[in-house]
Amino acid sequence: MALTEIYVDPSIAGDSGTGTIGDPFGDLEYAIEQTTFDTTNGTRVNIKAGTDEIVAAELGAAMANTGTTVAWAPSEAAPAIFQGYTTTAGDGGIGGISGGGSVSIFFTLTDHIHCIDLHMHNCGSALICQIDNYSSVIRCEVDNTTGTAVFAGTNSIIRQCNIHNYGLRGIQLEGSIASYNILDGLGATPLYGIELVGNASTVYRNIIRCEGAMDGIVGNGGNYGIITNNSIFSNGGTGAGIGAVGANHEFSEISNNLIEGFSGTGGIGMDLASANSVRSYGGNSVYDCATAYTAITKHIIDDLGSNETLTVSPFTNATGDDFSPVDTGSVKEGSLPAEFPTV
Repeated sequence: MALTEIYVDPSIAGDSGTGTIGDPFGDLEYAIEQTTFDTTNGTRVNIKAGTDEIVAAELGAAMANTGTTVAWAPSEAAPAIFQGYTTTAGDGGIGGISGGGSVSIFFTLTDHIHCIDLHMHNCGSALICQIDNYSSVIRCEVDNTTGTAVFAGTNSIIRQCNIHNYGLRGIQLEGSIASYNILDGLGATPLYGIELVGNASTVYRNIIRCEGAMDGIVGNGGNYGIITNNSIFSNGGTGAGIGAVGANHEFSEISNNLIEGFSGTGGIGMDLASANSVRSYGGNSVYDCATAYTAITKHIIDDLGSNETLTVSPFTNATGDDFSPVDTGSVKEGSLPAEFPTV
């Protein structure tokens, strides 16, 4: 069975329409409140590209306050999907949702929420998009908050997103996966690109640009984190490419990451001095950092091979945003920009 499809065109900007592609709703919150959620197959809310929807409150409030008197309750079989379009559903158009400078787009504990092909932005100091369990943010641009850009609960996915202009964290994971994302910390000087705060999070094939004291990827409590094949770059930063902060973090694997440019005072390529353990560790490459690696004071169970300190950059032209890995030393790929989206 197919999803129930409803359509929203924010350029209409009014509580009107029937939600069909020919007569779309004019307001996103109104659309949710007027639609009976399909508890059998799920509902997709198609948001037309071109004009931002400016929400008055985070969308979870609309899902709980419906004109049909039945709150939206997504499930695995019946998810709630919010997706951009230009002409037809799923055509890759990017729907825009603004927090109006003050509120989150999503800040909900509801599971099975999926954000696809959206530009979510302008949330002031609020967290832009919090999804809980079994949810996803895919092919989205997320930007413009002094807080955190994306938070993901357990068994969720953040993939192929362009995340920038955030003040605290680009992505915060609590037992989820972040892959094929571009996180740009330039200009805002956030704390972290990606922070692992729960058990069993996986971070692979992301590109992260750091500035100042910003760290690229950190474990901060929790266990079993996996960090592989990421490319992390700073131009004279004083933070760490990959590290463990706060409470001890036990990593399952840290391998094949490329790190460059943490060359300012105190800058470290790989800072795992406070890690509780790293079960599998090796194949990482560091270039132009004040300190390449700190010693792991706890145990390594499986040594995957030497970590390298390089004499030349592992990237084709990092300052020009070309992070294609080059054949130097024994570099094991890092991320592969050719596989990234153009969001």
